[in-house]
Parts: sequence; structure tokens; C-alpha cells
Amino acid sequence: MPVFAEGILPEFSPGSPEVFISLSLLMLLGIGSFKGDTYTRSLTYLSMIALLMTALMVLSSGTESDIFFNGAYVRNSFITFCKITILLTVSVILFMNIRPMEREEIARFEYPVLVLLSTLGMIMTVSSNDLIGMYLALELQSFSLYILVALKRDRLMAAEGGIKYFILGALASAFILYGSSFLYGVTGTTEFPGLFMVVRGSASLTSSGLTAFIVGILLILAGVAFKLALAPFHMWSPDVYEGSSTPLTALIATAPKIAAFALLVRLFIYMPGHSGEIWEQVFVFLSLLSIALGAFAALFQSNIKRLLGYSAISHMGYALFGLLGKTQEGIESVLVYLVLYIIMTVGCFACLLNLRKDGKAVENLSDLSGLSRDNPVIAGMLAILLFSLAGIPPLAGFFAKLGVFSVVLKAGYYKLALFGMSVSVLSAAYYLKIVKIMYFEDSLSIDVRTRFDRAVYRETYVVMSATALITLFYVLYPSLLVNAARTAVVALFNPGLL
Repeated sequence: MPVFAEGILPEFSPGSPEVFISLSLLMLLGIGSFKGDTYTRSLTYLSMIALLMTALMVLSSGTESDIFFNGAYVRNSFITFCKITILLTVSVILFMNIRPMEREEIARFEYPVLVLLSTLGMIMTVSSNDLIGMYLALELQSFSLYILVALKRDRLMAAEGGIKYFILGALASAFILYGSSFLYGVTGTTEFPGLFMVVRGSASLTSSGLTAFIVGILLILAGVAFKLALAPFHMWSPDVYEGSSTPLTALIATAPKIAAFALLVRLFIYMPGHSGEIWEQVFVFLSLLSIALGAFAALFQSNIKRLLGYSAISHMGYALFGLLGKTQEGIESVLVYLVLYIIMTVGCFACLLNLRKDGKAVENLSDLSGLSRDNPVIAGMLAILLFSLAGIPPLAGFFAKLGVFSVVLKAGYYKLALFGMSVSVLSAAYYLKIVKIMYFEDSLSIDVRTRFDRAVYRETYVVMSATALITLFYVLYPSLLVNAARTAVVALFNPGLL
């Protein structure tokens, strides 16, 4: 303690959640190295315990706004909210993947270790207050996911998805590095507060310096847009969704979105003046392209996971609506939208994990025919979640979209709101197509070969039931999530933060 008091070494208590999860994954790696794949289930349970304990440490560390480690690490209520969401999401995904991983013969001890490593990168991304720390955290998160996608080495689609993900991810990393070099060259600092101070005094910058600063920002935005699978940086998403195993797709589709959006929010809302206006126009372009491409492409998909991949592109475009105007209400709507999107998506994948025919996982939309006959409970839950993703009232997805659309209208983007509503109506078609196949195609057939396997796992059943109930009854208590998001966002608009 005296050493800390003298300022020779930093106080590590602010980063105790990250330190704890790092030590946990090292311990799991050691156990797995000696015990092998037979201990995968035990290691997965230990990983869940580690994640939940990390979440408790994040909660107990407080929500006061403060900066640590020479400006490289920031903590406030917004970051606490995002970290808790990430940790709980990954815990739920690990819980529901325990037996499906074994069934798909990819239950290796490396799996929970890599998931923890990726989660560490996510929570570090959320707390990063420096360009270097941001880049390292994003790469830690991404490299773990690259490996997880290709974990089933004997499956061609998995190997192809992993290679595409890695190559395009390397390109996105190059964008972030190149953009960071521009910002450092202009401002002479890599810390976020320093960058914001320079851009606030942009009148002192030369025209070439201002141009370089804007180019740097746009390059970083391109890299972050890749992590969110926003069009035109979406190319990897459908292939990775289809190629990776369903348990891993559930992870890729959810928690990393929170980390990338948290970074985007923290970079965006402090950009004033000319550069801020450019960001808003870029956001309009990205959101328009994403919701249009995602909706139209999903109409023609026959693979379920590929359809959900294009659906995710469209949903990320809608979430961007909340950033327009840079208001507290807008950021609240983004958090609410992302949390509800994660709940609905996790529920959909939990349903898919319970669906098999002749011992094989259900992959195509046509495979869902007769589901209402063989398992009406799963069919009903999946229908609720799909209706919610389509934004049909009074389900949770409707209120999520209502929040971001109200922000767009208040910001004066009336044409954008009208376009988004039109595409939202169109997107309901491919969700309804799935419901139609489940309930009206081959529903009277008694051919044993078309029936679904009876195996339903407790873990996935619990998750899909919980998510369906939350989606269905969210209308009764929307204030619980809205108030939590409102409390979290207050820190971002605190003038004393920087």
C-alpha cells in the first residue's frame, strides 16, 4: 500500500474485474491442459461462475465517473451497464450451450477458455480510454472469435467462415490502426479526452490537419462498423453465421455488439462541431444501407442462420437511429434496443438448438415444416420471438423500435424515419415466412421421417422459455429496463467526465 500511495505503482482495484477474469481463464487453461476434453463441461460451469463473480465485482466497484491508469481506463455508470450486459449474456450462452456443444462434437476444453478470453476483450473495449488500449482490446476479442468459428476443423463451412472472418477482420484492424495514426499525427495524443479537446478547438487546426483528423475518424468508424456488421462492412456476417456451429453463432450475434456499440457511443457523443456533423451523415448512410440490404437480402434466404445474419445487419442499422442528435434520450433508446435485441436473439438460437431431425441440426427453413405438430411449445415460443424481432405490438421488439424511431423524428430526420418504417413492414415478411412454414406447411403429415427428434435439453428450454416470457410481458414493466438505461446514460452527459 505505501508503494501505491507514493505513486510508484498504479492501484489495480479499478481493474479488478479484468484481473480476476484473466486469472480465471489462466486457471481454466491449466486445468484443461492436464485433464483434457473430458473436463469441458466442468470448465464451462467454472467459466459461468467466473463471469457471474466478475459481474458482481463490476457492480460492487461503483458507478462513479473516474479515470485510472494514467488515462487509459475509464469507469462510470454507462460502462458498468454495458459490462453487466456483456457478462450476463455470455453466462447465459455458456449455460445453454453445454450439451449442444457435446452433441455437435466440439466440446473441447479450449472452448470456455476462448470464450472467457473474448469476454475479457469485450469488457476492456468498453472501458478503453485510449486508442492503443481500444485496438488491443478489440483484437483480443476478435482473435478469440476467429478461432471459435473454425473450432470444428473437419467442417468445410466452419473453416471457410473462420478464414473469411479472419481476413476481413484483419482489414478492419488495418483501418483502425491507420485511422489512429492520423489522429495521433494531428493531435499528438492517443487518449480520448485529448482528442476531444483538440477537436473542440478545431479552429486552431490547419485545413490539412482538420482533413486528416476527419479521415482518421472515418477510418476508425469503418473498423468499428465491421465489428457491428453494418453495411457495406457486413460481408463476413452471413457466411460466419452459416458456417459456425449454432452455439457459437449465438455468441457472435450478441455480446460483441454491445462492446462495439459502447465504443461507438463514447467516441461519437463528444465530437462537436464540423466533425460531429460528418459523423451524423455517415451514420445516416450506414443505417439506411444496413436496414435496406439486411431486409431485402433476408427475403431470399433459405438457411435459417444466414437469414438471422441479415436480420442482425438490419437491426444494427435501426440501433444507429438512436445516435442521431446525440441526446440522452437517444443513447437510452440504443441501450434498450440492444438489450431487447440480445434477449430475442438468444431466445431464437435457444429454440434452434432444440431442433433436430434424424440426429442432424435443423439448417434450412423448409426443415421447420411440421414443428407446430411435433412440438407446439417450441413453435409457439419461436413465433413469439420472431414476431417481436419484426416489431409487432405489443411485444418487446415493438417498443425497442418505437424508441429509436421517436429519436429520429425528434432529430428532424423525417425521411429516414419514413424509410425505416417502410422497410420494417417489409422485414416482417421473412419472419412471417418462418411462422407460415412452422404452422401451415406439412402440418398434417404423419411421415415419421419428417418428425423432429424428441430430445429437448433443460438448459436451452429454460433459456428459450425465459426469453419468450420477457418478450411477451415486457409491455407490463418496460420501466425496469428504461430506468436502468436512463441511470446508465447520465454519466455520458456529465460535463466533468473529461
